[in-house]
Amino acid sequence: MNTTKALLLLSLLFLNYSLISQNLDGKIFAIQNNGAKAEGKIMAVDFNNLGKNGAKVQLWENKGSLHQTWKFESAGNGPNRYYIINQSPQAGKHKYLQAAWTTLGQDGGTVQLWAFNGDSNAGYGDNQVWQVSKNKDGTYSIISAHPKS
Repeated sequence: MNTTKALLLLSLLFLNYSLISQNLDGKIFAIQNNGAKAEGKIMAVDFNNLGKNGAKVQLWENKGSLHQTWKFESAGNGPNRYYIINQSPQAGKHKYLQAAWTTLGQDGGTVQLWAFNGDSNAGYGDNQVWQVSKNKDGTYSIISAHPKS
């Protein structure tokens, strides 16, 4: 697997829907990293910066709070391409998961929240679009859809 393209190997934790098919559009999940050192921690927004562009996304103990839940919304322009949107009301308009422009294509690139920055169907905003693939073991891989990543 190309390490510059891989973001997370994860499990989508059941919250409100069961997964019968790959179509995740409109469904809400907690996202858990499956790495051995992650110890079951889930993806969360740094609560101290919630509601600001550039809010840090990190792994944290599951507290069941909305800043740890994510809605998958179809981005169009191909199968399995989604916007991943934080569900905390405090996120306001600054709620789209994105790969930061400044670190695209780099190992250790920044993943953050940002206000919606453009329609992926028009060729803009691909740093906020994520390619989601189901793995043979039932986990999912999420990879930035931006061509530079």
